[in-house]
Amino acid sequence: MAILVLTLVLVLMAAIAAVIFAMGNPGFISVHFLSWSFDSSLTALLLAAFALGLILGWLITIPASIRKSLTIAGQKRKSASLEKQLPPEPEPSASTPPDQSER
Repeated sequence: MAILVLTLVLVLMAAIAAVIFAMGNPGFISVHFLSWSFDSSLTALLLAAFALGLILGWLITIPASIRKSLTIAGQKRKSASLEKQLPPEPEPSASTPPDQSER
């Protein structure tokens, strides 16, 4: 849970820094890529590049997250199966002293 909060804080700080940087660089530029060309504001391009980076980074982590979830589910099934194979615990009787761990 703490890692999730830390990640959220870092992403928000990066987003704020990107917005401040983009707003500090106003103006229009021409973008030429292969046969594609257009004019746009530098602010919009910087924010679009930041958003694209966030989306691609998130998409890259999806396979690992799915693999981790499947591994955890398999381990839980295996654990449940092994627990069913255990012999039942004997019930304590009045004549046997209680374990030291029960105190």
